[in-house]
Amino acid sequence: MEFYNGGKQKRPSAYSVISIAIVFVLSNMATYYIARNVISAPPLGNLSSNDKLAIEYINKMIFLRDEIRDDFLFDYSEEELWISATKGLVKGTNDRYSEYITKAEYELYNSQSADFEGIGIRIFDDTGQKMVIKVFADSPASRAGMLIGDVLVGVDGLDITNLTTTEVTTMIRGEKGSSVQVTALRQGSIMVFECVRDVIGRSFVESEKLTSTIGYIHLLEFGKDSGKEFVAALEKLEYEGVKGIIFDLRQNSGGNVSDAVLISDELLGDTEIMHTVDKAGEKKFTYSHSPVNEIPIVVLVDELTASASEIVAGTLQDNGRAKIVGTQTYGKGIIQYIKPLADGSMYKLTYMEYFLPSNKKIHGEGTTPDYIVEQDPQFANLPVEAIPHSQDLQLQKALEVLSAQIGLAPIAWMES
Repeated sequence: MEFYNGGKQKRPSAYSVISIAIVFVLSNMATYYIARNVISAPPLGNLSSNDKLAIEYINKMIFLRDEIRDDFLFDYSEEELWISATKGLVKGTNDRYSEYITKAEYELYNSQSADFEGIGIRIFDDTGQKMVIKVFADSPASRAGMLIGDVLVGVDGLDITNLTTTEVTTMIRGEKGSSVQVTALRQGSIMVFECVRDVIGRSFVESEKLTSTIGYIHLLEFGKDSGKEFVAALEKLEYEGVKGIIFDLRQNSGGNVSDAVLISDELLGDTEIMHTVDKAGEKKFTYSHSPVNEIPIVVLVDELTASASEIVAGTLQDNGRAKIVGTQTYGKGIIQYIKPLADGSMYKLTYMEYFLPSNKKIHGEGTTPDYIVEQDPQFANLPVEAIPHSQDLQLQKALEVLSAQIGLAPIAWMES
């Protein structure tokens, strides 16, 4: 392949296979591709049309890289050039859940099992919008006035609308005591929040006794070991004499599928939890084999209940194990794997879709509660834990349903 260079004398371009391999060592993914498809490749005539297209664009990228090296007016980072190219390759799938993650991004972002330094929010990619789905209590974000439902559009004056959630999270997090400015859209109005980063402490499970006989477990996210935390909370409440559990998965956008399986295994007994289907159409089934815990359960969900949360809520409903109260769930029924590369960077790809035991599809559809209950509009943008129990319409309905299941009279109680 040849490119017109405007009659200028250029330094020799890196068009040989060896040169390509040297340049692409900056990107392990590209190095792997070339090693597999170019260095030991058969004659071009034997390659597939997609492989030929890949080689064409690899050559085009090398040409453009040489043009930038020779003619670009301003300083630039060679590494940033190839990071952008690698990110763009994965972004070309048009799947907002698949992405390339640099080593630096991964080290800052991967704090599922520990406290972190930031402003105390969780964001979710809602059809391309970076929506706040969690504001931690007494955090820099809550003190600055950020609310659930705010849509982030800028960080420190930079437009973030086309970035991934990992990239945005990386920009927001930082050293304790440092400042960050976050710009958000709220009901059509631009809001600017000045936040001073701090250490954000968190646990994944909160539990309490609502009455002498009814326990409450709120799972905030499926972080590392959250399944074990849930089981411990359940056992503690049972030891304290509760006869039924309200399991709150509202505003839980998911996380580790393995923890969702562990929780389902604890509650279901010997039955199917879910099955997945991959690109080749191969089905893989996940079963529960633990002795069933038969304590009556009602599950709370809402429009932010997604992914791993939908596995748990959906399979409990599908197996007739629990009733669901709330609103239609989000509808993310696909699973990503994360794989490391030699330089410490990672890539995340969607590779399976999951279905409930009845073969019910979750992705793009969600789960419909047995009892559809809208929340009081005055609490629409508050974290679940900030809603007073006595005014939480969805929780009150769950109490009514659970009380009927365990043979109790309807509960009327006031908070002190």
